[in-house]
Amino acid sequence: MVAFARAIVQTELRKAQFDKYLLERIEYTFRHRDPCRTGNVDRETLRAILKGSKLPLDKAVLDFLVDK
Repeated sequence: MVAFARAIVQTELRKAQFDKYLLERIEYTFRHRDPCRTGNVDRETLRAILKGSKLPLDKAVLDFLVDK
């Protein structure tokens, strides 16, 4: 199921020609929100980061990612 979601997201990002530098900025934001380097953030933080990044993804896909 996760591999399927990953494939959908990658396809949508390619279609929108999403800039890789913006992805690097999203990664930086995650690292900033996880100073102990646990690899985990809470769902609210995850949702806020993804929505704030303005990923060209449908809301349903974004919600699915957050839930998984």
